[in-house]
Amino acid sequence: MNPAFRDIVVPAGGSLYDALFELALDIVNRVIPLQSDASRVMDEIRVELWLDSGRIIAFPAQIPFSKRIDVAGCVVNSTDIESRIHALDESEMPDGEFDDALAPIYSETAKVVLTVFAGKLTCPFTIYDEDGERIP
Repeated sequence: MNPAFRDIVVPAGGSLYDALFELALDIVNRVIPLQSDASRVMDEIRVELWLDSGRIIAFPAQIPFSKRIDVAGCVVNSTDIESRIHALDESEMPDGEFDDALAPIYSETAKVVLTVFAGKLTCPFTIYDEDGERIP
């Protein structure tokens, strides 16, 4: 991983809220100042949920998003989220049922991100899934 990206690991049973709080502080105190010194100006913090690997990635981005401009970022790795997705993968349920079971995990994760970031970040942020689709 790029050394300008900080990795925060949430062990099994650990608090996702606490990890995202740490991520938000890192964005404010380290990432945004580093990006401010870069040649490409950011429009928002882009938060991507890659839940199949338990990752929540946050980095500066421009709108529209066409290529990465970030010089730093932060990643939360959640063992519990990855385990939940893996259990769904192993269940071999039909695609429709799988999607129905997956949706609440994305929704729960996005709610925690929103709760933490809304109180900590003064810049705009948007949450996306791994396909680049915005999560409301």
